[in-house]
Amino acid sequence: MAVKLRLLDEDGIYEHLFERYSLLQKHADELKQDLGIVSRSCGDLEVSFEPQPHSHVKEPFNFEISQSLSSLSSSRDNNNSTTGYVVWSTTPFFLQWLLYSRSGAIFGQGGTIEVEGDPFHSTYEMPAIFSSRVVDPADSPDARVTPQHIIVELGAGIAGILCVALANYVDKYVCTDQKALLNGLKRNIKHNIDELRLRNMESSTLDFEISRRTALKTELDVLALDWESFDLKSPNLHALLTPASLSTVCILSMDVVYNEYLIEPFLRTLKKLLQSYRASGHSPFAVLGIQLRDQDVVEIFLSTAVVQFELRVCAIVDPDIEKTRFGLYYITIQ
Repeated sequence: MAVKLRLLDEDGIYEHLFERYSLLQKHADELKQDLGIVSRSCGDLEVSFEPQPHSHVKEPFNFEISQSLSSLSSSRDNNNSTTGYVVWSTTPFFLQWLLYSRSGAIFGQGGTIEVEGDPFHSTYEMPAIFSSRVVDPADSPDARVTPQHIIVELGAGIAGILCVALANYVDKYVCTDQKALLNGLKRNIKHNIDELRLRNMESSTLDFEISRRTALKTELDVLALDWESFDLKSPNLHALLTPASLSTVCILSMDVVYNEYLIEPFLRTLKKLLQSYRASGHSPFAVLGIQLRDQDVVEIFLSTAVVQFELRVCAIVDPDIEKTRFGLYYITIQ
């Protein structure tokens, strides 16, 4: 079965979750029954990614990540919001899937995908997350009108895995999280920056840049963004989050759905960003990864997104995902 989308309405949410959690029961003996922390014993860990023979991306990646197990357990650090201090399994799963699976290729490169549940469309044209730009815009008049491809990550945590790896394939990547996490995130980015090897890198928020023997470049920035106090009109936020030219903007969030009290602030921030990008003429969408733990929390999230915030939420239906404890969702505005 090829990958497809399933548009969720209020009734479809319950059917979708019944199917997914039934599959979790079916594969229970093969799946880890834990909360999803990559390592509870190592402050420093290595995370590697290897392409398969059929992979559309051929580059391997190897990261050495410093995480803070003491901060995860602290009642003092970051006002008890401590989950971002460690690496969670959803991130490496998603990166492996996006870069190396046949299903992930259509999200990275764009194309036509089948959709269920939409009374008006049987297929969608997927925008590409990755840039197809092959020359520097300054070198070719034709390239100047090529839309930029930008990723904005919400709830990046301290690992920096996604931003370093995916900055190889996009024109701009902005990592965001709460202010207390940013120093750890910046250290991990700097330590692993050799894995960003396909493009030059510029930054207005990091204390270094890199030069490669290529005309391609990317901007990589780290930004404090708190969902509960999010204001797009803030000068710092506006300058970094608003593209200067026509862009395809992918908002990525991995494993931010675990606490029902964070659901509304997150969805409010997500919708404001999607609306702002759309109003400015850009092409925005979001891809969300969730580790399927408490079914009630996931149900509240999907219902709140679809009913209260009126977002178009599609489950990504793929055999490679159904054998795991993860759910991936494609989200746009009406």
